[in-house]
Amino acid sequence: MQQSPASERALDSVTVLRAVMEGTSATSGDVFFAKLVENLSRALDTQFASIGLLDDETGEHIDTIAMWSSPELQENIRYELAGTPCENVMSQETCLYPDHVQEAFPRDDLLREMSIECYVGTPLFDGEGHALGVLNVFDTRPLSEEKARIATMVLEIFASRAVTELDRQATHDSLLRHKAQLEELVEERTVALQRSREQLARSERLASLGTLASGIAHEINNPLGIVQFATEMLRARADERETVLEESARILENVGRCKQIIRNVLRFAREEASEKAPLDVNGSVREALDLLRTDATTRSVDISESLAETIPLVSGNATELVQVFVNLLRNALASRDVSKVTIETECEDGVVSVRVADDGEGIPVANRPYVFDPFYSTRHHDGGTGLGLSICHGIVQEHRGEIEIEDRPTGCSIRVDLPIDSASSAS
Repeated sequence: MQQSPASERALDSVTVLRAVMEGTSATSGDVFFAKLVENLSRALDTQFASIGLLDDETGEHIDTIAMWSSPELQENIRYELAGTPCENVMSQETCLYPDHVQEAFPRDDLLREMSIECYVGTPLFDGEGHALGVLNVFDTRPLSEEKARIATMVLEIFASRAVTELDRQATHDSLLRHKAQLEELVEERTVALQRSREQLARSERLASLGTLASGIAHEINNPLGIVQFATEMLRARADERETVLEESARILENVGRCKQIIRNVLRFAREEASEKAPLDVNGSVREALDLLRTDATTRSVDISESLAETIPLVSGNATELVQVFVNLLRNALASRDVSKVTIETECEDGVVSVRVADDGEGIPVANRPYVFDPFYSTRHHDGGTGLGLSICHGIVQEHRGEIEIEDRPTGCSIRVDLPIDSASSAS
């Protein structure tokens, strides 16, 4: 049935273009293609519109990606190119059959089954001129000359827009594939990295365990040396009661120190706080000095003290603070080119300070940020473990104090600040 003249006059290219553009402007992907065939069919007043792509396997079929049969979208189909109007479209420009299209393509069963009378199709080409597919409209009614002209123009315009959307969709799909591949690769690398980290952590734990064992031995070695020396004295002078009592007391005292050091290591591992009580820092300093005077004599180093006469009590653990001062004094005595070591105490602004200084080679400025790090030592070749200052730092911090290296022209000076015991000062 021919379209009425009044309907033909109402159809113009501007109206059709505007209708199709408005119907597809806010869409993309599969929705865009569905809206494109719908709006082409409505704007051109044709019953059918479709867009299809050449199959990737043989190039002998068209697979529709959107197909409209008024008044609704249809399921996509596959059909052979041979003997169809689309076959001609794929090999030339836009193909127009305003009427009697079945007679032109008698082998096309689909045209006959659908009673198609007219057909307008335009090819889809990529940027390199390769055929991708076809965009077409067709109807059971013939097309007038004006309607055929408008349909040809509109299809050619929107064929370019369809190709652009196909490119965008292909790029998007490619990005998604690459993203999935990248995520898979990242996951694989993450798993591999995690395994490497676990292996490294195990290696570091083993290495740390060995160094920690060496450090514990280093810490216990000094009191054990005193125990050994005192035992030898007992054997040599067993007939002198006073000497026996003195050396026995030293043995018991240093055995107690060994036990306390081991308890401290276990406590640090469990991150437990030590028991504290008000104590006189000067007493802890003197105890540390007594333990190291023999070492100072052996090394021919003059070790002296300058302790404040009256000093407030601090809240602390006596054994731990003695351990701090012993470590600081031992480090000072071990300094290269050292001849004099001093330890002094003072109190100012609610803080008791203990300063250990020597006239040795000092600590290079570049090394100072690391001296309190666990296992950091510049004297590994001399048996240093890098644990002494780290242990000192941990003990002082646990006492709510501070330990730092002071600037001085020569030698080294390390100051320990401990807050005074508030209960004792109040009383």
